[in-house]
Amino acid sequence: MNTQDYISSGIIETYALGAANEQEARELELLCTQYPEIRDALRAYQETVELYANQHVVKPPQALKQNIWEAVQADEKNAGNNNNTQTTPSTQNTPSQISLAERSVLRKSIMLWKYTAAASIALFIASGIYNFSLLQTNKKTESAFVSLQQQQQLSLANQQRTDEALSILMKPTTKMVVLDGVGSHLNNKAMLYWDNSNGDVFLNLNSMPKAPKGKQYQLWAIVDGKPVDAGMYDPISEAPIHKMKTITRAEMFAITIEQKGGSASPTMDQMVVAGKAI
Repeated sequence: MNTQDYISSGIIETYALGAANEQEARELELLCTQYPEIRDALRAYQETVELYANQHVVKPPQALKQNIWEAVQADEKNAGNNNNTQTTPSTQNTPSQISLAERSVLRKSIMLWKYTAAASIALFIASGIYNFSLLQTNKKTESAFVSLQQQQQLSLANQQRTDEALSILMKPTTKMVVLDGVGSHLNNKAMLYWDNSNGDVFLNLNSMPKAPKGKQYQLWAIVDGKPVDAGMYDPISEAPIHKMKTITRAEMFAITIEQKGGSASPTMDQMVVAGKAI
């Protein structure tokens, strides 16, 4: 198993943030027991998330707890003073005295509930701020994960193009044609690969300068002494070699600089490279 690919897949971040499904979580937990590097990566990310949360959480004011406690004590003291001013009850309570005691207990309960509710609200707000910070972290993690996926897809596509190019170059029927610079372009050089079995032509201009603005390189095959359009070179593609038009027979190949989109016939004074095919 390629542990680095698994670590880079984003499942560790998803698990640490509580977003992994049951199957993903069970798989990760099992792999943590088998691969120390996966376990260490999970632990490191969890510590990072915890550190970030501790640094950005908004705590309730420190005086809140003391204020609640002082308010409760003051309320109990006031209630005690009210009881002391009452006449000494008889051995048998009257209905009004029982009601007064019940009201005192109820009043203290209500006041205590109010202060407790205020503390709960403060803690709820602090928790909301913490959750918002965690959500922002999760969004950043998701964005990084998407970026990583895109990089992996691009890398995979480039690898596939490279593999295709190598398979073409390794074919025994593929012939390499060197196109050397001509005229005032002696420093230019291009590589052409021609498959004699099916006429496929591939061009590599990585050693060539970019065509001037509004211009484009055009490949020509010289067949029976006449130039035949072999296609336009597309610099946008990231492939190592570029597929051109099929040419089944040619004595030589040449490249000219033409207006973007190509020309029906080559501009001879704009020829930059050429080479014999046979």
